[in-house]
Amino acid sequence: MAVPRVFDDDARQHVYWTYRFRDGELFRDDLLTAFMSSPKVAPLGYQALYFLGVQVFNPLLFSQLLSLALALLATWLIFCLGCEIGGRQGGSLAAGGFLLYYLYATGGGLPKSFAFPLLLASLLSLERRRYTGVAALFVLQSLFYPPVLLNTAALVALRWGRQRRLWRQAWRQLALCGLGLGLAGGLLLGVYASHPAAFGRQITAAEARAMPEFSAQGRSAFYGDTLLQTLANERGGIGASRLLGFAGLLLLLALLQRPPRLRVPAVVGELLLTSGVLFLLAHALLFRLHLPSRYVLYTFPLAALLLIAANTPAALAGMRQRWPGLLARLASRPPRWNIGWALVALLAFAYVQNRYLVHLDPLVVYVDRQAMPLYRYLHTLPKDVLIAGHPLDLDNVPLLAQRTVLVNRETSLPYFTGYYGQVRQRLFDTLAAYYAAEEAEVWRFVKKYGIDYLLLNRERFTPQFVRNGVYYEPFASFVRQRLTEPPRFALLALAKTHTVYAVGPYRLLSFHRKGTPP
Repeated sequence: MAVPRVFDDDARQHVYWTYRFRDGELFRDDLLTAFMSSPKVAPLGYQALYFLGVQVFNPLLFSQLLSLALALLATWLIFCLGCEIGGRQGGSLAAGGFLLYYLYATGGGLPKSFAFPLLLASLLSLERRRYTGVAALFVLQSLFYPPVLLNTAALVALRWGRQRRLWRQAWRQLALCGLGLGLAGGLLLGVYASHPAAFGRQITAAEARAMPEFSAQGRSAFYGDTLLQTLANERGGIGASRLLGFAGLLLLLALLQRPPRLRVPAVVGELLLTSGVLFLLAHALLFRLHLPSRYVLYTFPLAALLLIAANTPAALAGMRQRWPGLLARLASRPPRWNIGWALVALLAFAYVQNRYLVHLDPLVVYVDRQAMPLYRYLHTLPKDVLIAGHPLDLDNVPLLAQRTVLVNRETSLPYFTGYYGQVRQRLFDTLAAYYAAEEAEVWRFVKKYGIDYLLLNRERFTPQFVRNGVYYEPFASFVRQRLTEPPRFALLALAKTHTVYAVGPYRLLSFHRKGTPP
């Protein structure tokens, strides 16, 4: 089994379970997989596409190929849209900026990866008044990434509301959009009307405010320590850090113009207005419309890129006035000279990206070399084994080893009471056993859940790791209260007699082949 070392962080949520399309014996009767593969998390179109794709490709490889295809499609769409607003120069700069942004924001071939292509296709169809395309895109959006359906519907509604006269042709277009929206709404109603009892109901805003899981120290940090932090984060806010690069480039473009200014196309104002209203509505109905940030994380960057496209021609004109000789020399160069330097710049970026930047990107997983043999070994275990361990160490196991885990960080999403109630208990029990002082507590844990193997990481027992908090809240406080001074860890003692595989800091303990509980 070939184990890739670099992949998108969220593939550990949205891709691992698609291995079941190739092998139905994997992840059977697994609560985590049942939730992550449900239509509430994995839209129907996404599931159908992966069902077809993984018949030919390894699921993780397919996710990376799909991400590349979606990136190229979205880049072409924003180039076309940018050309209509700012000519080829504006479209080219917007497309280049988008491609770099896409690599760090929505790659991975995940449901969110469809947001930009679907939204851009809708904007382009609206700009060209192709309402049959808009109607079809409503359906596609419901099948692949429903939040952008509301963005598009709001844009259509705003444009219609600003119409002063509705001609017969306009009514026909409205009927087409209504038909597409009706079909999309019916599909979503069918998905959300069926709700497995095991998942429970969706949590309320009042419950979330009282849960440590939604605090700044929690797994799903939604509420910051201050209102500003809440509005800036990528769940409850607008993802302000993502917009800083765009803000700097827009400032430069404004200063290059004579006089300094920014041209704001109508579509930019429409994007900001409609997504801002949806953002506020999602906060008012928390969490019924998913996370509020999902209505601005894609529209705000697009608005910035369209602003860049619109202001590029005027900025270039300002540069010609300020430095006529420089631009003339650049324009006189042979085309092969420009192409050569562009290739050099591209290769330099690829080298820096793969050698250095990938380690800094929080949305990318870089698998440690010591862990790679571990995943290959786990893959050789029977398909029905259940593996426990520290939640942070089990994140990669379902994706890279295709084996079932009791609980991990990636799938510990606290948005549904029934599902998270079970996951929360598993987390408490796992960490209690992991840092237990008595071996009897470990054996009770093993028997309660039917654990076959337990993955131990010696680095999780270092004084600094324990002192800094072993996991998110409320589990870190729970473990700190249980630890004695100096702490004694039963698992370290059991590792001497129950280890069946060891590499680096990792020890795999077997509880169904060696030893019996005392």
